Amino acid sequence: MPMPRSWVEELVVEYYVLRGFMVNFDIPIGTGAGGGRRDLDVVAVDTTNTEIHIVDITNIWSGKADKIVRDVVGRLNEAVNVVSGWYGRGYHYIKKAVLLGSLGGRRCGKSLTI
Repeated sequence: MPMPRSWVEELVVEYYVLRGFMVNFDIPIGTGAGGGRRDLDVVAVDTTNTEIHIVDITNIWSGKADKIVRDVVGRLNEAVNVVSGWYGRGYHYIKKAVLLGSLGGRRCGKSLTI
């Protein structure tokens, strides 16, 4: 079985698997503006409730808050467009972000539903 690329992705995948979701991760969706690859971190499908959770996991060690938020929201909106092309509009799409960073020299994380 493939493994997520980071321990945070692994925890998010495990969270959804334990709740009965069908989960996929690190799904390539194209290339970035400067090269490299763009991917969806975690997509979790609950067919019984017709919900799809799309999770973006981001390190925020530096940068301005408004730019970080714009980038995360932009990635999640793009992800909904891609995933809705696969599953259709019959699902309720829930966008979530996991932000990792540091606060006063201590590492911290926060999960947000957008």
